[in-house]
Amino acid sequence: MLKRKLILSSLSLLCCLSFSSIANAQVDGYLIKNNDNIIQYNIDDLLESMDKNDNLYKQFQNQSKENGIYAYHDDSGKIVSTQEIINAYLDESEGFNLNNFIKKDTTKSLDVKDVKNAKDTINTPTNPEKPSDNVSIDDLKKKIKTPEELIEYFNKTEKFNTLKTPAGTFKFTNSVKVNKEPENLISPAFDISITTDWKDVFPYEVATCKNCTKEQAKEIAQLLKNYQKQLADITLALFPNKKVVGQFYTENKEQVNNYPYHEKYVYFYTWGTYDVPHKNFYCDSKLKEFTWYEELDNLRFTDRRFNLYN
Repeated sequence: MLKRKLILSSLSLLCCLSFSSIANAQVDGYLIKNNDNIIQYNIDDLLESMDKNDNLYKQFQNQSKENGIYAYHDDSGKIVSTQEIINAYLDESEGFNLNNFIKKDTTKSLDVKDVKNAKDTINTPTNPEKPSDNVSIDDLKKKIKTPEELIEYFNKTEKFNTLKTPAGTFKFTNSVKVNKEPENLISPAFDISITTDWKDVFPYEVATCKNCTKEQAKEIAQLLKNYQKQLADITLALFPNKKVVGQFYTENKEQVNNYPYHEKYVYFYTWGTYDVPHKNFYCDSKLKEFTWYEELDNLRFTDRRFNLYN
């Protein structure tokens, strides 16, 4: 009961409804509306999240603080708007019982469609220092012999072709260029170049918090960075001592048109194992440790215009 009250204390109705009336109601979930998305947080899931101290309850706190509670869901499947509950409380004041009010035949149930379960919107960032957990490098070495085979593996494996985030699911397609003639004087500076195209989610909308909260935008930015680090770690484990460059990169018109600061392409989270910014030819480039080259990107989540980290 104490935990239930702690959860309920996050609600915008705290000023109107007593703990006892809410806690005794057979409410089993809360709906929060974030732009066009409606997300349902189930009480049992929140209780479990509190025990584990994971991201679900933290997200609930942030969402309820920023957007308020849109509606209440009870164990009969009824969904009642917060505004209707507030109005009823103001009318009845003393003796108001949330459980009885929700179950009244005269209390309207909202017709809400496309409700997302909050647990499906959580994607905990992978530890950047251990991005390849659950991937056996030894197993990959046995079946992957070329960069082209590695890219095929990335594109066929769900872990690497999709990324679930609070703003939606990124769908990735990786491509590779292999330098076949490094001895050529005008040969590109790399041995292997990997680019990751994407669709269904717009990074610019994430950066400007159009379809997510500020905290969620930061989480998504870290998830995307972790993804590139995963690709890098696996690539370098299979092809050590190679000059490799990678980044998110797209020329997709829908994505480019969504980004107001460039007309032809969008790229971000550039990384490399050679002095990428300064060398155009293979004979001039020098092998070095993995390095981020975000100063080269034309989309940066740290850009002051986006105000994410200010």
